[in-house]
Amino acid sequence: MLAGRYRIVAPLGRGGMGEVYRADDIRLGQPVALKFLPAALAADSERLERLVDEVRIGRQISHPNVCRLYDIAEAEGHHFLVMEYVDGEDLASLLRRIGRLPGDKALEVARGVCAGLAAAHDKGVIHRDLKPANVMIDGRGHARIADFGLAALAGGGGAADMSGTPAYMAPEQLTGGGASLRSDVYALGLVLHEMLTGKRVFEAKSLNELRSLHAETKPPSLSSATDLDPAFERVILRCLARDPNDRPATARVALASLPGGDPLQAALLAGETPSPEMVAAAGKVGDLRPAVAWACLSFVIVGIVAAGVLSRWTAYYQHVPFEEPPEVMRERAREILKLAGVVDRPADWAGWYENSGDQTSYCGRVAICYVYRQSRKLPDSRTGTPSYLEPLSGEVRRDDPPLRSPGMVKVELTTEGRLTRFSVVPPSFDDTKPGAAPPDWAPFLKEAGFDLTELLPDHAIWTPPVASDGRAAWRFTDPKRGDSAVRIEAASFRDRPVDFRIVWRWDHTEEDVPWGYYSLFYRLFVWWGMPFFGVLVVMAASVILARHNLRLGKSDVTGALRTAAFFFAARGLATLLTAHHVASPMAEARILRAPIFADLSDAVGIWLFYVALEPYARRRWPQAMISWSRLVKGRLKDPLVGRDILVGAMSGTATGLLWHLSYFAPSALGLPRPHPFSGGLWDLNGLRLIVGDLLDLLAAGVELALTALLLLTLYRMVLRKEGPAIVALVITFVVFNLWWVSGHPIELFFLTLIFAMFVFTLVRFGLLALASAGLFLFALRSLPIALDFGAWYAGHALLAVALLALPAVYAFHVSLAGRPAFGRLLED
Repeated sequence: MLAGRYRIVAPLGRGGMGEVYRADDIRLGQPVALKFLPAALAADSERLERLVDEVRIGRQISHPNVCRLYDIAEAEGHHFLVMEYVDGEDLASLLRRIGRLPGDKALEVARGVCAGLAAAHDKGVIHRDLKPANVMIDGRGHARIADFGLAALAGGGGAADMSGTPAYMAPEQLTGGGASLRSDVYALGLVLHEMLTGKRVFEAKSLNELRSLHAETKPPSLSSATDLDPAFERVILRCLARDPNDRPATARVALASLPGGDPLQAALLAGETPSPEMVAAAGKVGDLRPAVAWACLSFVIVGIVAAGVLSRWTAYYQHVPFEEPPEVMRERAREILKLAGVVDRPADWAGWYENSGDQTSYCGRVAICYVYRQSRKLPDSRTGTPSYLEPLSGEVRRDDPPLRSPGMVKVELTTEGRLTRFSVVPPSFDDTKPGAAPPDWAPFLKEAGFDLTELLPDHAIWTPPVASDGRAAWRFTDPKRGDSAVRIEAASFRDRPVDFRIVWRWDHTEEDVPWGYYSLFYRLFVWWGMPFFGVLVVMAASVILARHNLRLGKSDVTGALRTAAFFFAARGLATLLTAHHVASPMAEARILRAPIFADLSDAVGIWLFYVALEPYARRRWPQAMISWSRLVKGRLKDPLVGRDILVGAMSGTATGLLWHLSYFAPSALGLPRPHPFSGGLWDLNGLRLIVGDLLDLLAAGVELALTALLLLTLYRMVLRKEGPAIVALVITFVVFNLWWVSGHPIELFFLTLIFAMFVFTLVRFGLLALASAGLFLFALRSLPIALDFGAWYAGHALLAVALLALPAVYAFHVSLAGRPAFGRLLED
């Protein structure tokens, strides 16, 4: 009996640290193991004090795969350690008895050894003498590590001394480099290798021979173990790397890398950037139960329909008389052109409805106009080549292309068909002499809805945009007209009408705008300087980071190319669908040159940002890129891809509904109602525009998601914490989207809520889910989904709803992973 409580039962063994006995703790009523220290150690007060420190640290390690160290005691002049008693045998004796462990059992033991060693490494404790003799296999076959931190004491020095068993030391220890977490990992590799082969990795008769073997000889192959998982072998060989930097940083990294572990978590614990392949292979399967998938799809479909119902009040074009389709308005414009003598068949034409923004901003009421442009082949043309409309932007607009080619015409009408503007470019050569009689402007005034009886002649003060040699003007007898018309101006060339316009109260010239010094500063630095400087800085930083990542091989070049190619394909196809097309190949090339080049430039920018920042995002937010990595690798039918697209569709639909509801919030609080949303008007000009707009929104969703993830990564790098980085990202989105807000604070609340939901989608479900959310939000803002089945554009709305629902239906199908959509009910 020792110290009044420990009764010696039987000897267990003898080692470098002394004799070990099994004993019973009488006070606690449990078996323990007592390790008696050598007399030389007990007599050295300095070494004994270090032993007390080691015990103090060792007691903190509590893990099922670690043999607990309870106390250090003294009795009758003997110092001994009190440890947990493990009923079993050590791994060294087991290997001597059976030779080697089979692959599955070796993997089980390896997990236990790695887990126990990881528990110590998490607390910064180095074992220093990990070997089969210090690994116990208990009665249930579980591995237990013993003798933490005692080797240094046995050697008589600190961590930098030759402490431990040389046969299980790392190369740097053999050369005097000292022990570390990575040297423990090397010893771990030696133990695991010996478990599978039954032999030590390096057998030597002297220390110098052992150093030579470590420096010149590779570990023997594990090919003899036919039942060995190749991934298990890779972990062992990595642990046995000569360079400590090539080994797993800690035992926990090795544990996560074992078969059945989490390689992504292992890479993160090792401080490494996981490869794109590793990210794609990580995570859950992602399939949804049919009930959950149906609930998600139902929410999206019902949400789209609800947004369509709300568009009855929120859509811009629902607030004006809007009875005629563009085809009727086009014929109306051509009838007016006949009054000006333009009777030739047009060589090219374009007509569309658009928002009359000047009127809306000036008097606060909704205004839509129809614009018609055409060009014609002049009778005196020597080549016979038609004069096509060639817009620089790819789409014909009110002032693009400018009125410069002879025979080019522009007509502007109200939604009721009344004339508000007319211009035609006269021929560049005309040798006729002007007549004595001016043109008859009465038909034009009638088409504009006015009568000469309410007009008074006046002198012309507005310069027409086309060449003219005759001018006319009228002012109203009632200067305070309810329709805001101020005066009418007209111009003629060789007695033929070439320009007619109604001047409104909101019309002004550039000279009328009082810019002043502050406005000049604002224009130079806020409108132009800051964006240009910001883009310049971002591009320079992206080039530097991209070059750095490419040199180090960190970038996912394949993923970057596929993302940029998809972006360019979506944008390019959208451009082809929405652009103005003509019969001339040369003119077609000139029309598409600028927009296609812009799409290509944007795609190159996407590639550059992806190469520059994606590796950092992959290192700090790899979970956010799992489904995205699978998608860019072509796994279109992966259930996780379907799940995240479906979840993103739900998020985008919810935020889209919030956006529509924000229109009603001010009036619910007794505030003035904001302007209705202008989205969807342009797409009413043609079904192809809806498809093109949806493709453009798809690219915009990808761009939004990439921007959000990269900004979040940058904020995380700068702020060092996840919470502040998330808040900074929400604030950034809100600030750069304040143009959504018309001035009511309640709208700012909705805007913040929308982007908070977006950032939550990114953090919780990842990049692909946010791209899907962006698509659905943008679509509910931009597509004509007003479900007014009596309107001429009802077909446009149905097509928009159907196209928007397609991604959700596809995601629903993929997320089921081949299971019946109605579960077993329909199958039975």
